[in-house]
Amino acid sequence: GPVGGARGARTRGSKSIGAGGVYAGAFDRGFPGRGFMIVVTGASGRTGGAMARALLEKGEKPRVVGRDAKKLHPLVQSGAEASVGNLEDSEFLARAFVGASAVYLVLPEETSRNDFRAHQECVSDSFAAAVPNAHVPYVVSLRRVDGRHR
Repeated sequence: GPVGGARGARTRGSKSIGAGGVYAGAFDRGFPGRGFMIVVTGASGRTGGAMARALLEKGEKPRVVGRDAKKLHPLVQSGAEASVGNLEDSEFLARAFVGASAVYLVLPEETSRNDFRAHQECVSDSFAAAVPNAHVPYVVSLRRVDGRHR
């Protein structure tokens, strides 16, 4: 499936959609182009927030996903659309992903949780269920593994 096989980037033609700098100039090169709606999970965090801000700076209107509306508010004030809910809820995620041309999935790093790995697995399973249900054609999935948590 799109998520299970997406370890990094999925390509379209010879161009790849990826987290490492592709978005910084992708719109200037005409790919993917205006009107390409991107959903960003973890938008109130470091990586997802940087992605959402970069899209906003390029004039895009991303849909930002998080569990705290107050933390998403600055992005909404800049033109993003917020979708507030629980990343463990695949039905919520499928609704948040409807109409997206691409999703940027950030696996949460809630290291303070006793069930850190179990939580990540649950969120990953929700992503895997939601993407095909919402018919999202492109996925970028980011998962950072810190040596402290192996």
